[in-house]
Amino acid sequence: MKKTEAINTVKNLAENKNQVRAYMKGKITRMELVERGVKLVKPF
Repeated sequence: MKKTEAINTVKNLAENKNQVRAYMKGKITRMELVERGVKLVKPF
């Protein structure tokens, strides 16, 4: 993996984490998460 790819992957993971947190707090719906391309690992 190239350095830029690694950096982008880390950025994407951080962004997904923030969106999942927003979902947990009830700020966004599950469908919005799915639309944004966030894959939920645990069954919610």
